[in-house]
Amino acid sequence: MRWLLPGAVLLLLISTGGPASAQAGCPDLTGRYVMQYENGRVYITAAQVRCESLQLDIRSQYLYEPVVAARHKLRLDGEFREDTGWNGSTSKQLTSTKLRNGVLEIVTKPAKPDDPRGISWQVQYRKLDDGDLCQITKDAFDRRRRAALIRGTSADAEALASARSEQGCGG
Repeated sequence: MRWLLPGAVLLLLISTGGPASAQAGCPDLTGRYVMQYENGRVYITAAQVRCESLQLDIRSQYLYEPVVAARHKLRLDGEFREDTGWNGSTSKQLTSTKLRNGVLEIVTKPAKPDDPRGISWQVQYRKLDDGDLCQITKDAFDRRRRAALIRGTSADAEALASARSEQGCGG
């Protein structure tokens, strides 16, 4: 099973919407996003309820590998709660998610500390002016990844977003 980089899955979250003042502290994360990788794509559909909760439906498609799908129902209060595995892990995780000053932070750790299959990581994202999302912390390859908002329902809209995702978002 292919393991996604911790930042890969969650970069896809923040979209535009709502007044600028509301976005600064609690941006609306609702939207469809894509991240292009060398041999596959990760799709995320985010649905947010006010500044209280966020549901992420994540699907990864890589060449010659089965599709991996996961759903995460998250509270945006910074408290650790039981969650499904992240990034291809089938182990239960504890996840903490919060929005502070317009930055989304997600922290995970194994539900059972002695579980060798569990993964722990922390990642933060900020919204770019174009509505895409940039990982603040660099990934394992010293890059900042971009999650691109899919604007529309056509194949062209997805292709344009995929190309934007490959541009990255700076050093």
